[in-house]
Parts: sequence; structure tokens; C-alpha cells
Amino acid sequence: YLSALNRIRRENGALQFYDNLKFYGSEHDTVLCYGKMLPDRSNTVVVAANLDPHNKVTCRIAVPVEDFGIGSGEEYTARDLITDTCFTWKGRENTVILDPRVEPVRIFRIERK
Repeated sequence: YLSALNRIRRENGALQFYDNLKFYGSEHDTVLCYGKMLPDRSNTVVVAANLDPHNKVTCRIAVPVEDFGIGSGEEYTARDLITDTCFTWKGRENTVILDPRVEPVRIFRIERK
């Protein structure tokens, strides 16, 4: 898992800076959601983490797609960089499932279709 996290950090320039952190909304108190983006929008990463070590959480997170250069009605891909699973998202609010026994955190790279 640590090897995967280090690989993700190396491969995503947005994660290599300290002054580009933005927190995003979540409908659940135990889910922390934040993102990092390069100034030219060539690399955008959104992280959703379940801070509850015991309970599975399904919740909606809110991401500012307009900041990413994506229209509110436009579909885009959220690629989970840990599992390499792709999700088609649309708009600002999308659902994530975070299970501390399986995937307590999701690290998504946002990709335009």
C-alpha cells in the first residue's frame, strides 16, 4: 500500500506541491475530502478519506468542477489511482464508498473525457 502511495505521489505533479491544497465538502462528518491541482490544470487529484476506522461510509462529496475546467453538465472520469478503477462522474456532487477494511481512502485523478 505504501509503495502504491509513493508511486501515486511520484506520478502526479499536483501532489508534489504544498501551496495548492483545497478542502472540499462531504455530507458525512467522518469523510475528509481535499484536492490538489497544477496551475495549468494538467493534473488534478481529489482525495476522499474515511476517518472512521470501524464503519463503512457511503456519501456524496462536492468537487468544484468549474475550477478544473469542466462544465457542470459535462461527464468526466475519476480514476482511482490505488485500484485503477474508473468512474464516470457528472457535476459537482458524486458518491464514494469508503470501507476501512477494504479501501479507507480513494485517490482520484480527474480526467476529461
